Amino acid sequence: MIDIADPHACFTVADYREQAFPVIDDILSRGKTPMLVGGTGLYLDAIRYEMKLGENGADETIRSRLRKIADEPEGQIKLHKMLETVDSQTAQKLHPNDIRRVMRALEIYETSGKTKSEQANDARREGRYHVMVYGLSQPREKMYARINARVDEMMADGLVEEVKRLLDQGVEPNREGGAMQAIGYKEIVSALRGDIFMERAVELIKQNSRRYAKRQWTWFRHDQATKWFDYADYQTKKALEAAKIMRWVDPSIKLVACGSSYEMLPTYMEWDRTMLTDLYNQVDYLSTHNYTMNSGQGTTNYLASYKQLDSHIKNSAKVIEYVKAKNHFDKDLKICLDEWNVWNFQDIKLDSLDDLMGLTTFEMTSAGKWEIAPPILQEKYSLLDAVVVGGLGISLLNNADTVEIACLAQLINVIAPITTIPGGGIFKQAIYHPFHMLSKYGHGTVKKAIVDAPKYQCDLGELNVVEPAVIYNEENDEVRIFVLNCDQEEDVEFEVDLQGYGDKKVKKHLVLAGNDYSVMNTIEHPDAVEMEEKEVTAANSVVLPKMSWNVIVLG
Repeated sequence: MIDIADPHACFTVADYREQAFPVIDDILSRGKTPMLVGGTGLYLDAIRYEMKLGENGADETIRSRLRKIADEPEGQIKLHKMLETVDSQTAQKLHPNDIRRVMRALEIYETSGKTKSEQANDARREGRYHVMVYGLSQPREKMYARINARVDEMMADGLVEEVKRLLDQGVEPNREGGAMQAIGYKEIVSALRGDIFMERAVELIKQNSRRYAKRQWTWFRHDQATKWFDYADYQTKKALEAAKIMRWVDPSIKLVACGSSYEMLPTYMEWDRTMLTDLYNQVDYLSTHNYTMNSGQGTTNYLASYKQLDSHIKNSAKVIEYVKAKNHFDKDLKICLDEWNVWNFQDIKLDSLDDLMGLTTFEMTSAGKWEIAPPILQEKYSLLDAVVVGGLGISLLNNADTVEIACLAQLINVIAPITTIPGGGIFKQAIYHPFHMLSKYGHGTVKKAIVDAPKYQCDLGELNVVEPAVIYNEENDEVRIFVLNCDQEEDVEFEVDLQGYGDKKVKKHLVLAGNDYSVMNTIEHPDAVEMEEKEVTAANSVVLPKMSWNVIVLG
């Protein structure tokens, strides 16, 4: 309020209405809808109803007399009994210690001849505007937690310093109805005077704020005109209305609902369920992100990243099927994996993904000063990263029945398969090659492969040493197999048994492998990592080099 009202002055509800009306009228005159957000129920009612504000102003003679009574022994009790005599309805609502409101109720009666309750009933006549009231509800414990956090934030942002400045400017701390009587100010004033410790002042601000919130909650709950929305599903309600409008403008539009990205999120999959329950019939896709990191889990687990992506996709698909069945929806939704890649954050050290919380992009890089177009998040990809990206591609193909869109993040420079150099120059990162092969040979119909292979153990369970994805390309009458060999010690003989595709033979075998899996492409050595075409020596089998990603074409 300091930006609107002089903190030295007493700002009343009547003052608020006097200033609010011209602003509201101006907004309406421009064909816009004004929105009043926050504040108290009384201030809102001053706009909604024809309230008689300011007609029974302060009478200093009466107020002085009442103050003298209040200063007497048992004065507060005496004033409260006086109020009970003339306005029992108001007296029941006020505690004797709430001396300011008790005195004001007596003052109103003596100046107007009507009780405060009678005036309140008279005031409930519809005002000059048609007002719609909406409220957001949430569990009380969450609301109180938000209040406590907000108070801590206010203290960190300089509440104490603000109060000191106001006191230095001569703002009276004890003025009735003045700024310093507001919650947050009065408690800090007490601490600065030495009446209480500052820690106690913070506790009181939180306590008084919670009590105030409870009173306002009760106020609006008793207001039959208030339309309530649960805070938990508020965002989905907004998205639902937005989706309806978008389809109204363009019925052919395809809409994507934002789903969960990381398993460590506390709302993982529960958010998807809640959101899809409202949005299912308005959207076409459920989006998700998935990034693979080599952050200390070991090569074995890193190679098995394809399994983590596979599980992530299947979890999303299961939620879609659950919501569909639970709500008896007819249509099917597909998954849009709108970001996927290997991302190792090589400019910082991570012990866990939790370490990412609160980091800015600038802090995640080694940049020490502001630059024009600095190389931020330009990942340096190794041969090992490329093999893993190939494995992720296999998972995408094997889930093609549900994953209809999958976008590698990104394409140029930022965690990308292609890197440019300031001043000129370009080279293909190691991960370019599996992405290129998937793009070139990944056209057709995905077939389910039955795998008979040795197993290996990792954090994701017991997995096959080889993991294939099989595609039949009808245009070229070719069977194309992408296969990952996770064996780190031995080459693996890979035999293909096709049934129902004629007498097809291996005609091409492309391999991504090497002796040094840390090698990277650079501007100086752009071909350090590339696909190698192997000589075909058998009709239906190839040898998969250890720890390799392969493309096999049969025709």
